[in-house]
Amino acid sequence: MIKSFPEFTKITIDLKQEISEYTKKYELYSDFSFANLFSWNTDDKAGVCWLNGNLVVKLPDYVYGGEHLYSILGHQRIDESVAEILKIAGRLDLVPEVVIGHMENPEIYAIAEDRDSFDYVYYVERLRELNGSKLKNKRQKVHHTKNDLGDRLTFENINKLNKELQVEMLEVLSKWQKQTPQPADHTRLEQIAINRLFSHIDHFELHITTARIDGKLAGFSIHETIDDKNYICHFEKAILDEHDGIYAVLINEAAKSLDSSGQKNVNWEQDLGIPGLKQIKRSYAPYKFQKKYWVSSGIS
Repeated sequence: MIKSFPEFTKITIDLKQEISEYTKKYELYSDFSFANLFSWNTDDKAGVCWLNGNLVVKLPDYVYGGEHLYSILGHQRIDESVAEILKIAGRLDLVPEVVIGHMENPEIYAIAEDRDSFDYVYYVERLRELNGSKLKNKRQKVHHTKNDLGDRLTFENINKLNKELQVEMLEVLSKWQKQTPQPADHTRLEQIAINRLFSHIDHFELHITTARIDGKLAGFSIHETIDDKNYICHFEKAILDEHDGIYAVLINEAAKSLDSSGQKNVNWEQDLGIPGLKQIKRSYAPYKFQKKYWVSSGIS
């Protein structure tokens, strides 16, 4: 179904199997998960195509929308493929490390790490148990919050959404966005992205955790099962003025809802250079980053 470069096929739900079958051959990079490609097609103009057996994607910028970014996932004839894409794009963004590693002549390109786009990866077990000195403050925060709120605080783990809960979650998202300063364009795009996910939610294996205070929704998380080793956290939002520990308990309870046997990982995606996201993701001490790069013509 997917066309060959330079023609792009519009990203629709019908492409899920074809794209997912390809991307599972590689380590999990959030930008290439089908749920992300579908959800963040915020201008309905994103596309994919094949080039020398590699997957090329074109999608709007996560923070500002507008101009499309181009990236590639694969390992076949990478130098030739990159050169072809650069004929229509000023540069490649979000390029996974595996692609850079398969370049035969990287010295002929300008290549730089894109730190704001590194994916944060954690062990599910560690987020469940919060063991170790680095997470001592998180353990204390969870303990304090549960003691402070007592029976007023309740959690639920669900796999399906009804319209009422969707509305509640969108209200939490809106309140979170007002509490957490970030670019206005990103706020608008994030609302579009979560609505797109909701519109075809039955096509994804999702794990949804909700936190309520006195019955009122105060936070939620949406994780997706990617394979037998990996989850990805697409959205995790909480209203801090309900209680300053709500985020800590939500993250902990969400991790408890996931199977951690066999040392499973959860990808928290990138921080996009947004200070608040960067701070909280770093504070949970990821065990590794999935590195991504910019690539353009010229000498690096």
